[in-house]
Amino acid sequence: MAIVKAETIQGFGHLPALRQLGLMIALAGSVALGVAVVLWSQSPNYSLLYGNLDGKNAGQVLESLQKIGVQYKLDGKSGAILVSSKDVHKARIHLAKEGLPKGTGRGLEFLSEEESFKTSKFTQYRRYIHAQEIELARSISTIASVASARVHLAVPERSAFIGRTQSKPKATVIVRLYGGRNLAYGQVKAIVHMVASSIPGLSDTSVSVIDQNGRLLTRGGKGGNFAMSDSQFDYKNRIETQYMRKITELISPIVGEGRIRAKVEAELVLTRVDQTRESYNPDYPAVSSETIIKSKSKGGSGPGGVPGSLTNQPPKTGTTIAKNKGSALKSSTGRSSSRITRNYRNDKTISHIRTAAGKVKRLSIAVLIDDKRSVDEEGAVIKTPLTKKELEQFTALIKQATGFNVKRGDTIKVSNVTFYSPPVPKAIPPIPLLEQAWVWTVAKQAVGIFVVLILFFAVLKPVMRSLAEKGIEMDNIKASQQTLEIQATQQGADGDQQNALPNPEGSRYDEQLTIAKNMVGQDPGRVAQVVKNWVSTDGG
Repeated sequence: MAIVKAETIQGFGHLPALRQLGLMIALAGSVALGVAVVLWSQSPNYSLLYGNLDGKNAGQVLESLQKIGVQYKLDGKSGAILVSSKDVHKARIHLAKEGLPKGTGRGLEFLSEEESFKTSKFTQYRRYIHAQEIELARSISTIASVASARVHLAVPERSAFIGRTQSKPKATVIVRLYGGRNLAYGQVKAIVHMVASSIPGLSDTSVSVIDQNGRLLTRGGKGGNFAMSDSQFDYKNRIETQYMRKITELISPIVGEGRIRAKVEAELVLTRVDQTRESYNPDYPAVSSETIIKSKSKGGSGPGGVPGSLTNQPPKTGTTIAKNKGSALKSSTGRSSSRITRNYRNDKTISHIRTAAGKVKRLSIAVLIDDKRSVDEEGAVIKTPLTKKELEQFTALIKQATGFNVKRGDTIKVSNVTFYSPPVPKAIPPIPLLEQAWVWTVAKQAVGIFVVLILFFAVLKPVMRSLAEKGIEMDNIKASQQTLEIQATQQGADGDQQNALPNPEGSRYDEQLTIAKNMVGQDPGRVAQVVKNWVSTDGG
């Protein structure tokens, strides 16, 4: 079956040349428009994958996308890479797995490249320092919260002269964090330690870490006291957080989750104290030392008494003799003496006390508790303040949980307040139908089909029908002309040029009638056209 009928081709051939050219242009434009609409309806919606990539990274990304069969489009002006909306997450996961896109800087790998003889020693040294900066930046970028990093090293060149004072190296690290992320103190300390360990002679105190907002993340300074203060500050925060967690975990099951706020300020002894104490007790004297000296002598005694005349006088009778007898007896027994020397000292106690750092010196506790809530029969929330007895019970529980000590000056305050209740947010409405991606895809395809149908039924089909009718009309005209010529020839042979019809009485009439019947049966349209021409000719 032919795509284009013969009548259509014949009708097109009978048109004037200018009209043929215009018709061909119109048909070509219609076909091109239909093809363009079909292609447009089949093209996916594109979303941005990456922008502002250099040529090398863009080439690697496009090559990787081709391997997994993801459709992409490259913006020639901005260099942005666009992919199908449904393939954005798939493409990013695949590229992240391959480590793309990579950084623009070259690290130590470019040191293997050949250098010219004109390269100076200073240039080689600066290239090496720059390579170290790139490598450190790559290592820092592997941390989970860091999106990218840059490292600046100030490393003085070593001098060949001995004894010359050289400046110490320094380093600055700039990190760009992901949205909503922060670097913990341990992560900052790890970055500082990594940079300091990578450069000879670089100390931790000479490394500064800054984020994209210009905040200094390192609190280090000159000397080691700042690093100690940082650790003490973190220890203080941990102690306070532990107390607050104890209070919250204790009271939350009673009042409800999120209806208690606790703050604890802990005053700590953050220094280690070594103390030596010596004490005396005068009420309990003790003998420090004792010396005893004893002496004893035997035999008669010589003249005694005070030298002088009284001693040399003769004794009286009676008593004097008795006394002399007694003296003689004593003198005959000998003489003894003793001396004791004692040294006394007061009671003394010497104690060595070492107080460990981190001891809690004083606690200040503040607790806010929300009102009690209940729901009535209508579903409305009723807030009821806490009673004084309930507050006292909560205070006692908190004291027990935190080890409250009045002697060291601890303070506590438990208050009942009404917490602010934000209004209930409205439910997020569903995405409108016209804003959904699949609707636009279906709409594009429907528009493409509709345009193609319009082109076919409103342009192509009427044109083809018109050309076919034109061809049929021309064929009918030619057939009628041929019939008239045959009739004229037959009439001229019979000698009757005035009558177009044959003599009904002649034998040719039957033949003409048979031919006419056959023509009517085979092609009634052509016969009708001939009759129409006859009528118009007679009317004219």
